[in-house]
Amino acid sequence: MQPSVLVSIPSLSKAFGGPSRTVYSLWNNLTALGAQGHILTSSKLTGDEQFKPGGTTVSDISGCRINVGRSSWSPSLKKRFFTAAKDIRPDIIHNHGIWMQANHIASLAARKLNIPLITSIHGMLTEWAFSYKAWKKKAAWIAYQKHDLSTASILHITGMHELDFIRRLGIKTPICIIPYGVDLPDMSLSQKISTAYKTALFMGRIHPVKGLDMLIEAWSIARPPGWKLVLAGPDEGGYKARLESIIAEYNLQNDITFSGFIDNDTDKYNAYNNADVFILPSHTENFGHVVAEALSCRVPVITTRGTPWSLLEQYNCGWWVENTAASLASALQTAVSLTDDERHAMGSRGRDMLSKEFSWPSIAAQMYSVYQWLLTGENKPACIYT
Repeated sequence: MQPSVLVSIPSLSKAFGGPSRTVYSLWNNLTALGAQGHILTSSKLTGDEQFKPGGTTVSDISGCRINVGRSSWSPSLKKRFFTAAKDIRPDIIHNHGIWMQANHIASLAARKLNIPLITSIHGMLTEWAFSYKAWKKKAAWIAYQKHDLSTASILHITGMHELDFIRRLGIKTPICIIPYGVDLPDMSLSQKISTAYKTALFMGRIHPVKGLDMLIEAWSIARPPGWKLVLAGPDEGGYKARLESIIAEYNLQNDITFSGFIDNDTDKYNAYNNADVFILPSHTENFGHVVAEALSCRVPVITTRGTPWSLLEQYNCGWWVENTAASLASALQTAVSLTDDERHAMGSRGRDMLSKEFSWPSIAAQMYSVYQWLLTGENKPACIYT
């Protein structure tokens, strides 16, 4: 049976980060297996601003939006979603994310229309994420979020590190653990530029969850001579200004620069290719696509135990350290002490590891098997925990 899947995601914007990229890559591979996807988003984007998965239909159902602080709300979204779901008549609703209006409406529609629901958490229910803006999260948890998760058919997470906290919250819904896949770029598309200094690169949202304040403190401890730190990504909520003040406090204005959001693959992979080491200091990540992207360009990685990248140590292609400035500084000092050839060898081992562990066709096949199990109840996949 070839499943018809209504995919709900707040945005396919390239600036939206991991969830939008995941949906794009996942559906480029699921359609090859015969799954039929119709993606509903609640953001108005055109052209190169958003990902465009092949073989699927993408519909914007946001309508008029009302700004509420830094968020927005669409009074017509519920009606538009229900209308689309009744027209499409999917076998499954796959909801990407939690907390947001679009996520709640997808859960509500699945219950009202009696359609099996899979919700991909995307790292939004780790202990750190739950404690960030805790009063809002706790209010939403009581009002709807716990019920939405408890009544889903299955939840999707990417690693065992998320499972324990979800169970401690009292959620007994079956959970499938499927990591995200990785596309390996053609390295001939990027060209390394010779500079008078070495580069440590961060790429991602300029947001408190990314631990950039901790990274700046670590840089102030290590102060590696002949190195510069580049912070690439979109500013969220004006957090960049806070980081700039921290940089000034440590007198690191000549060492650390912001390069802004990089919105096309050519420039992005050029940035990775010109880096000598990549750093992701996040407090929490459900996967961390940027780690995979850096390794795919043969760049060794420093990241924290808030990410699921223990394989860095197993394959000797980076450093997986505690979430502290001191630990980051120690790893940084080790990384900069290596020769160019030693760092390149580490990065090459990382690319080999990705091809072995994170093939998108293999990941899509696992998700397809979960869809089939939801519809038939037969051949329970090994990735499902009940």
